[in-house]
Amino acid sequence: PYDGSLWVGGEKTLLHLTPAGQTLAIWAAPDHLQALALATDESLWVLAQKQLLPLSAQGTVLAGYALPPFMGETKYIVVDDLGGSLWVAASHTLLQFSLTDMGQPPRTMTIPVDQPKTNNAGQESDAEGAITALVVDPLRARLWLTTQNQLFLIDANGAVLQSTDLSTVGRQPTQNFALEPISMSFWDGGHNLLG
Repeated sequence: PYDGSLWVGGEKTLLHLTPAGQTLAIWAAPDHLQALALATDESLWVLAQKQLLPLSAQGTVLAGYALPPFMGETKYIVVDDLGGSLWVAASHTLLQFSLTDMGQPPRTMTIPVDQPKTNNAGQESDAEGAITALVVDPLRARLWLTTQNQLFLIDANGAVLQSTDLSTVGRQPTQNFALEPISMSFWDGGHNLLG
């Protein structure tokens, strides 16, 4: 947040800390926390195993949105304020929620990689080609998505604009990604992949 405070989540606990590390708030989540995403209005989106929870800048839960049961274990969440989207990813499935109408069903996209495997409950399981990270381009309302072997650029309407084979740059990505939007450089764990 702009005040220098920090949100930290783990298991079923969310902490809001001052820049000096003092606790501002402790919040017990109803489910295991998977990921956090901060919007430019300083609201916090919490991705739990089965739901999305928006919190105000003060830590008040504003609503709760159930995730579709077919999603399996969700892993990633990013907010695209310019594009008006909230993106959530599981192993091979990407959901795009409208920030202006979270009550409407999300757009569901299957990433064009190897076919995901499903378990007995019909949920996705990790397989070759699983999504490894999401990064939003805050200046162009686009989503960068990586799998084990591919880098995808997706527009605000969910269309794949570009696909890059990462094996051509000699690296398989990790979960440590950053986009420098001015130069359009995409970084993986300190290595410049593209740009």
